[in-house]
Amino acid sequence: MPKIKKGRDKMDFLKSLFEAGALTWEQFSEAVKKAGFEVVNAAGGAYVPKADLDAKQHPLRVSAKAAARAGLAPVPGRETGRGADGADAEP
Repeated sequence: MPKIKKGRDKMDFLKSLFEAGALTWEQFSEAVKKAGFEVVNAAGGAYVPKADLDAKQHPLRVSAKAAARAGLAPVPGRETGRGADGADAEP
């Protein structure tokens, strides 16, 4: 998927899809697939890039495995990625 450079209009990458003129919905959909664009509706805030999710989950998995090896019960709040102070766990 093409990266959007900082400072560019966030919609400029779509211009290449319209070089031949206006498109029907079907043509647009096919052009998006051919270009390799990944389209998500991020308006609701539900989309989280996989790399960000993995970066938060890794320390939790390591901590949980270490606790299990030591025979300790999980620390309340750690399963949600928050420390005792309520802050996000650091990667």
